[in-house]
Amino acid sequence: MRVSSRSLVAALSLVVMTVASLGGVASAAGLPAGPDVSGWQHPNGSSIDWGKVHAAGSAFAIVKATEGDAYTNPFYAQDIHGARAAKLIVAAYAFARPKLPISTAADQAHYFARALGNVRTAGTLPPILDLEVTGGLGPGDLLTWTQLFLETLRAATGRTPLVYSYPYFWSSAMAATPALGRYPLWQASYSATTPQPFPGWKAWTLWQYTSSAATPGITGATDMSRFNGTPAQLTALANGVPSTGWPIQAPAPPRSVSAVPGNRQAVVRWLPSDDGGQLPSHYTVTASPGGMTLTVAGTATRATLAGLSPGTSFTFQVTASNTAGTSASSAASAPVAPGQPPTAPRQPEATAAAGSVSLMWLASTGGPTRYEIHRCTPTPCTPSVATLATTASTGYIDRTVINGLHYAYAVTAANATGTSATSPAVTASPVGAPTTPTSLTSSATGTSATVRWLPPVSDGGAAVTGYLLNVDGTSHSLAATGRTFSLSGLAAGTAHTFAVAATNSHGAGPAATARVTTSGPAPSAPPRAPISLHLTPVTHAVAGQPFRITVQVTRTGSPIGLPGIPVTIRLAPRAGQAPHPVQVLTGTGGLASTVISAATNATVSALAGATPTTAPSATNATIIVTPAVTAVLSATTVRPGQSVTLTGATSPLFAGERIYRQGYYSGAWHNWATALIDRNGHYGFSFAPTVVTVDRYRVVLATTTLHQVAASNERDLRVA
Repeated sequence: MRVSSRSLVAALSLVVMTVASLGGVASAAGLPAGPDVSGWQHPNGSSIDWGKVHAAGSAFAIVKATEGDAYTNPFYAQDIHGARAAKLIVAAYAFARPKLPISTAADQAHYFARALGNVRTAGTLPPILDLEVTGGLGPGDLLTWTQLFLETLRAATGRTPLVYSYPYFWSSAMAATPALGRYPLWQASYSATTPQPFPGWKAWTLWQYTSSAATPGITGATDMSRFNGTPAQLTALANGVPSTGWPIQAPAPPRSVSAVPGNRQAVVRWLPSDDGGQLPSHYTVTASPGGMTLTVAGTATRATLAGLSPGTSFTFQVTASNTAGTSASSAASAPVAPGQPPTAPRQPEATAAAGSVSLMWLASTGGPTRYEIHRCTPTPCTPSVATLATTASTGYIDRTVINGLHYAYAVTAANATGTSATSPAVTASPVGAPTTPTSLTSSATGTSATVRWLPPVSDGGAAVTGYLLNVDGTSHSLAATGRTFSLSGLAAGTAHTFAVAATNSHGAGPAATARVTTSGPAPSAPPRAPISLHLTPVTHAVAGQPFRITVQVTRTGSPIGLPGIPVTIRLAPRAGQAPHPVQVLTGTGGLASTVISAATNATVSALAGATPTTAPSATNATIIVTPAVTAVLSATTVRPGQSVTLTGATSPLFAGERIYRQGYYSGAWHNWATALIDRNGHYGFSFAPTVVTVDRYRVVLATTTLHQVAASNERDLRVA
């Protein structure tokens, strides 16, 4: 510490010399000691008997004065007065509440100084900064905040403050900085032997050696500290009357300079060093090769140098400047090579088919590691608003479309540096069979029957070309304008099934069915030929998204399909309420299909209805869906230690299942955390990365008997 008072210099010099002779508790036990107290030592408003404290051997007392910039210990004034009246040397401390902006350090220092009043009196130790929490600040910001607090406090009180902390906090939150060695140290270390001082100090001035001392006159356990020197040296340190100078010097070089590459830029970080007694007015960062420089404020501990050549390795050095001069250059950072995002994908193409759209594009240049497909509907719209999927190839098949809707697609490329511009948009309109005709009714008069209907809600993307009507296994074709059909000469007293399906250029859609019974006695039933019903396995069922079910009816033992056969398809999900059965009518090749609006784990049952010439047939198959999982980061860039959330959703079908947050490193994905999916299908992770890097995250649902494995889209987080 740089002071001008000879008596104070001598006292502090003796303090430094004494620590070398302290080998353990036996040699430290004779040092002057005293408690530190706060409101906790006044349970139910009780007072401290400072006379008993002094009589028990204490030489000094330290009292909490303030916390942050809004709390003053209500017992501070009475404790200081009582301790001083009991012939104890007194001191006061402020519990720091660091936060941004850095200027809050000066606010808290002034608040503390106002609570202290005049400390330029005999019997008063210098004021103390109690530093135990970070307030979310990283080491660079926290050290700058601390320097500003101490320098503001010294200017306001005329005393050189002490710094209080404990080893773990100093090594982690303060990065074991040696930058504050100009201030006396009050070190907490609850051990049986005298501690080694923090880096930057030759000796501690006060040692808080226990938090559980039993002190006569004080209710409950108290902290107890020893002074590293003789009673005469303690008295000299507590003599605040002599003036102490503070010659400003040029700062020491910044420490721990590092850089993280980005898009034609680098984010450079450093830790402040001893600022020479005055916070730097500015820092200057210099890149090599090229000599590019950037000057930032003296409260900053990072700078972004833009316009660097991609692929070139750069190192960086930092200097600090105050009114006394400029520091030497720091040690150079490790070399980093800025990159650049890939170019936009070129010449995208979209080809529509029934229930799918196939996308292809030309590869980007610049080392893309993945492509993101964006989709929106209906057109016109901006396809960059939603990410549909991520792939490493230059093609993708979207099987989650609905026939008849118009879709727009665009593609972006990405690598570790960033994301490209968006490709030109392309559009596609998948075409499928029409939906079921609506409002089907039937009636019978004698041996005649009539059915009526209205057009389907959706034509599947192509105009309805007609209707396929099946009556008891016999097919009839009607024009697109058809809305009614009558048939006479039916067998009396029998039930007849009418099935009506709309057709377009893609084929026949699902049928609407009705049954009607004619008048008169029922004739004897003709013999029925056996038929077979086949259900095509579902290979692309994504949870919550549409999927298609296809069946085929054939003669038993024959591959030839039977058209005009009514089929009932039922879906029995493993969770939730089953949708209504769907009636379809087989068309060419004995095939019929329908689209289910939302995939779920289910057993699909199909029943081919009986006709006058065919016997019924049934079959079923199990659908195991693939979950659709989303993932969103609350931020794309954070500081080390800053909290960030990763949230997303999947189908409520998977509520209660465990989802894994994975990180990508060393060429593989690794599980880093796990959470449960809530009843709405939502999940969330909260974490605070500490390493300066670019992390890649995703979430994964593992394979179970209910579903396939599923991974979300990948998200990059820059920690800088």
